[in-house]
Amino acid sequence: KNWKDFQFWLEWALSLTAMIVLPLVAGTIVIAHELMGFVAGKEFFESGSILQVLIIATGIIFLANVYGYAIVALGLQKRMIPFYIIAAVISILLYYWAIIQFGVLGAAWTTVMIELFILSAGFLIVFASTKKKIRVPYLTKYIISSIIMYLFLLTTHNVIHIIVSVAGGTCVYFLVLKCIGGLNILKIREISILKKVNNSG
Repeated sequence: KNWKDFQFWLEWALSLTAMIVLPLVAGTIVIAHELMGFVAGKEFFESGSILQVLIIATGIIFLANVYGYAIVALGLQKRMIPFYIIAAVISILLYYWAIIQFGVLGAAWTTVMIELFILSAGFLIVFASTKKKIRVPYLTKYIISSIIMYLFLLTTHNVIHIIVSVAGGTCVYFLVLKCIGGLNILKIREISILKKVNNSG
């Protein structure tokens, strides 16, 4: 097995996923209420609180899927079965308790915890098998761009139409990302350079 190639493509997949997930989560947290009101009607405006939590779970699922594919590539699917069983049992108990105590928000946060458990399990299985230190290229740049986009949305989402706000936030994110070199992950030349650096390490 070519562990160097595996490590490189896992890091590249994580980086690409982070580039999408971070602004998605940050942006949705800001505009969740307005988005629900726009899509489902004003009577669902307060449901934005639920969307703010569920978008966190969605981001975690995206990242967990990357490790899920990595586990399949390594042929370690059977090692995940106990974790899925534990997650199923815990989720039933937690959902029952959380819904009674906190209602739908309790269920939403339970989803976040369960998905975080699955993500952690996937990470641990991959790390235990490969003993490789996994990094996420350009992560700092994604975080910086997401923060700037978040601040833009925070100051505009109550002032301009939701569609304009979303379009503006998207433009801000990718513009900042381009200016600080965060879009290099998409360039074939940069991919080959990163692979060479990874293989020489």
